[in-house]
Amino acid sequence: MGLRKLFSLLLSFMCILVFAQQQEVISAQGKSYENSSGSISFTLGEFMNSTFSSPDFILTQGFHQSKIIVVGNQPVLQLGIEILAYPNPAKDYVILEIEKHQGFSYVLIDMTGKIIDRNEVISTETEINFSKLEPSLYILKVFRNKEDVRSFKITKY
Repeated sequence: MGLRKLFSLLLSFMCILVFAQQQEVISAQGKSYENSSGSISFTLGEFMNSTFSSPDFILTQGFHQSKIIVVGNQPVLQLGIEILAYPNPAKDYVILEIEKHQGFSYVLIDMTGKIIDRNEVISTETEINFSKLEPSLYILKVFRNKEDVRSFKITKY
């Protein structure tokens, strides 16, 4: 009888440990809202979201990235400035179009976090060469005065 009680006690303890540990949920649901008063972003079930960077790599953890916008030819308004990245998907080049381009720069990152290209935006339309890149997904991050403004997920075919 003592062995049954010990087994029941151990089983109860194990169940408590399993349910007491942090649950990890991979979420594909979330949204961001912006207006003149501010912005709010949320994710259902998201457990971590952080960014680490070095001179050669940028690693962003978490699924809900409020500054990543997947676009084709749709404009993205940020700071009252229209920012476009097209064509998407791309074969040989991508045009980064920023109507008031002063103070803007970009970084092109592959899916491992390696920085492929970085440059200043010197005109309203900047051509970014994709012809020597392997078919894959790339992140085009746009900065204004070194502050991350917008990111685009670009497909190279």
